[in-house]
Amino acid sequence: MKRILVLIVVVAGVIIIELMNATPADWAKVRAIEQYVYTGQLKGVTMAEIRAVKDWYALGATDAEMPRLLSMQRLEKLSLGGQNYTDAALVHLAGFKHLKELNLSTGPITDAGLKSIGQIKTLEKLDLAETKITDAGVADLVGLSRLKDLSLIDTAVTDACMTSIMQMKSLEILQLSSTQVTDKGVQQLAQHQRLRKLNLYGTRVTDESIGYVVQIPNLENVVFSGTKIRGSGLGRLGQAKKLRELVLADTSVDDDDLIELLQPPMELDMLHLGDLKITGKTMEAIARCNCVKDLYVGYTEIGNDDLLKLIPATRLKSITVTKTRVTDDGYIPFHKARPDVIVTSL
Repeated sequence: MKRILVLIVVVAGVIIIELMNATPADWAKVRAIEQYVYTGQLKGVTMAEIRAVKDWYALGATDAEMPRLLSMQRLEKLSLGGQNYTDAALVHLAGFKHLKELNLSTGPITDAGLKSIGQIKTLEKLDLAETKITDAGVADLVGLSRLKDLSLIDTAVTDACMTSIMQMKSLEILQLSSTQVTDKGVQQLAQHQRLRKLNLYGTRVTDESIGYVVQIPNLENVVFSGTKIRGSGLGRLGQAKKLRELVLADTSVDDDDLIELLQPPMELDMLHLGDLKITGKTMEAIARCNCVKDLYVGYTEIGNDDLLKLIPATRLKSITVTKTRVTDDGYIPFHKARPDVIVTSL
């Protein structure tokens, strides 16, 4: 007979439930174990330890179970998994006095549920990716004065939600990937004073947004991958004085655009050029500018000779050459000249 071992550990305020020798179907038994956690009946775990739990993933939570979560009075991080709860049950989450991070991604929450979420005044991070929320729901979050990190990835939000976003004065990280946001939406963000990271992957933005992005005073990271960015005026990004990480993968940016970009005083900790039509000209520009630490050129036509052109780039610390034309014939002499640079080809 197969024995399923259940390991329950309390580490730094986190209850870890692990099944060993188990099949995927056996994981359903975790649901039964959770009930004992909520009620303090779990052997070897005291009620005091339950109250001290700070991080919890509620697997397949239902409306009936939501109030029981409140037994974890010190909870700071909560993830609700599955599709078994409704908007109505989310009202109980306002009972948490220390909740900082809430993950509702891929869940059944709609705009109605965001009315309750907007009452959790301690929230600093909220993940709503792949949910059914819209611009109207985002408006109910403007009262979250401590919110720093908001993910709206693959939701139905549009430029209209930017009016609400601009009222979130503490917001530092905004994930808008795979939404209907356009240049008009980015234009509204231009004057946001705290925004540091902006992910526009797969949105409808064009080169017009480059001019708006550079106006965001504290922007450090921007993702343009998978957009209609063609590279016109890319050099304007040099005006973004705090920009340190730039992702241009899977766009129409080419060598000429990057040569315009890679000019002093540009300094980048990370530059992602994956899946672009670039050549050794871009590598030469990087070496001349000497302004990139971590470089990704995977899924390009970069070859051995192109890699060697990066040898003079003394600030370079790592380069990823996955699915390129780089072989040992290029790597070996490069490594000999620059043993301090980590080259990844996986």
